[in-house]
Amino acid sequence: MNKAIQRKDLYDLVWKTPLTQLAPKFNLNTSLLKKVCSENNIPLPQTGYWSKLKHNVQVEILELPNSSDNYAIDFESNSIDKQDSPQAKLNKLKRQLLNNPNLNFNVPERLSKPDFLTTTALKGMQDYQKGKYFIKGDIVSTMENQISISVAKEQIPRSLRFMDTLIKLVKKRGHSIEVDRTTKFVVNNQKIEVRFREIMKREQHPEYSWITKMPSGILSFRFDSGSNTEWRDSLIRPLETRMIDILAKLELVSQDMIEYQIELEKGWEEQRIKRKIEEEKTAKRNKEISDFKSLINSSGRWNKSESLRNFLDAFEIKAKANGKLDNYTIEWLKWAHKKADWYDPFIEAEDDIFLGIDRDAF
Repeated sequence: MNKAIQRKDLYDLVWKTPLTQLAPKFNLNTSLLKKVCSENNIPLPQTGYWSKLKHNVQVEILELPNSSDNYAIDFESNSIDKQDSPQAKLNKLKRQLLNNPNLNFNVPERLSKPDFLTTTALKGMQDYQKGKYFIKGDIVSTMENQISISVAKEQIPRSLRFMDTLIKLVKKRGHSIEVDRTTKFVVNNQKIEVRFREIMKREQHPEYSWITKMPSGILSFRFDSGSNTEWRDSLIRPLETRMIDILAKLELVSQDMIEYQIELEKGWEEQRIKRKIEEEKTAKRNKEISDFKSLINSSGRWNKSESLRNFLDAFEIKAKANGKLDNYTIEWLKWAHKKADWYDPFIEAEDDIFLGIDRDAF
């Protein structure tokens, strides 16, 4: 069955054929077909509808809302892409990229107007082979601050054509490339570390007796950060045919990295809010504890100051009765009353001698 259908035709079908039988005809599962109908405001039969229909029981068929709105529903470009699965997102992005006339995904047979990064990599690999430690048959690698390539000498032209095509595509999409000790494709401000290499295999060295790792002729492009994704040559699909997959995955991974960062920020913000709430609770609790201690201390000081005055009044009465209220005692009583006023939380009279002394310490 075609992947596009008129809204009215789909409405007719879902009332004539159970979704479990209809969905496979559109290469969908039942849940997704329900979602398509919901998105396009197409009512579905209620529970028991098919059983009643089978036994010739009268059934209610819900009318199609806005029946005049009869547009084409394209399963390929619309509802399927609304799934949240990574593969659906990737397929949608690949279609968008393939429909972009400014993008060329074909790897040429010869280098044409190579990017500066490509020519720099070629020069670096030539210099590498001139090194005194280079042995014929070894892997040839680019230098530091050059795009990461590591292949046998025979694969250098092919690897440069591949990387040059990818570099141009990345730049066409408005992204950039950073090279230092590693190669990073900067997509949507997200840095994805990549490298191009030839897969090694263990076998006997052709000129020596030992078993060693030798180039396999299989080329690989991989992400070393953001997503450990790798594409390799195969007999059916050489690496050159995966250009659209690599570019789409680059952009999708960058989006995933952004979403992950947003989720991290959201989590951190939630933690900051929780921490602030806890800090405010702790500060409030500590303040109330401090205020309550001050209240207890003030109450105790008031009781003590009142008790002290009562004692002084009794002391004065007793001294008079015993004829001992002399000048020394009178001065002492004045001194004691001043101290009581200094200690009393309602008065807290100034006292030069007790300046800076904590009243609550008594």
